[in-house]
Amino acid sequence: QSVSVINLELHCVPKEKMENLSCVFPFVYNGKLYFSCTTEGRRDGKRWCATTINYDLDKKWKFCPEELDDPTCVFPFIYKGKFYSVCTDEDMDNGKLWCSTSSNYDKDKKWQYCNVTGKQ
Repeated sequence: QSVSVINLELHCVPKEKMENLSCVFPFVYNGKLYFSCTTEGRRDGKRWCATTINYDLDKKWKFCPEELDDPTCVFPFIYKGKFYSVCTDEDMDNGKLWCSTSSNYDKDKKWQYCNVTGKQ
């Protein structure tokens, strides 16, 4: 007897429901934490996000709406010679979390506030 293996990943979620799900930030993809939409893993340059906190486990995702097409956090990034792999409140008097939008803040001086609902 032969056994057929079917890849259910491609068939599990109806398109309508998938489109109604929201992006979840941060999410894990290939062991890396993402705080915004990404093009990682895609050849066509389309931005996407996970619809659960862990894409690696759940494999649930959607394309990002255009309004989420702002500059994105880049992890890890260098700030004052130290590597950061998550948003930080380092040197922020207001306690808000921020990230670099390039891999080296020390060189490029580009940053943004992180879009999070609160510290965890």
